[in-house]
Amino acid sequence: MREILAAIGPALELFGWIALFGAIGFFVVARVSRRSQQNWREAPCEVTELEGQECLVWTSADGTAHSRALDELEPAPSGNPDRVYYKVSAPQKIQIEEPRSHVRFMLVLAWTMLGLWALCNVVPLVLHQMMISEPS
Repeated sequence: MREILAAIGPALELFGWIALFGAIGFFVVARVSRRSQQNWREAPCEVTELEGQECLVWTSADGTAHSRALDELEPAPSGNPDRVYYKVSAPQKIQIEEPRSHVRFMLVLAWTMLGLWALCNVVPLVLHQMMISEPS
């Protein structure tokens, strides 16, 4: 038992610290992603013809009307969209689909890595207790 503890103890400790730093990183990325997600706004839009081409026209939260040629949208919308999603800082850059949030995924990874860190700290303690209680 002493050989096992001596062999895996340092490796578990190193792995635990790597998992802790990874968890902190994922928590930071989740927070930044959440803040970035809060910058997206939704606005109703309509397809109209401006200067001979079909355009999407929407009004941002500050009351400014914006338009964008339907041909310029990537990916090209199927049918006539009724909503656009834009960032407050750049209302001309729009999306037809609702922006995806990766916050939940990042938080799951962070909590999992934090659990690994705790497990890497608990396993050597349990092995050490088993070694103490083992008769010589």
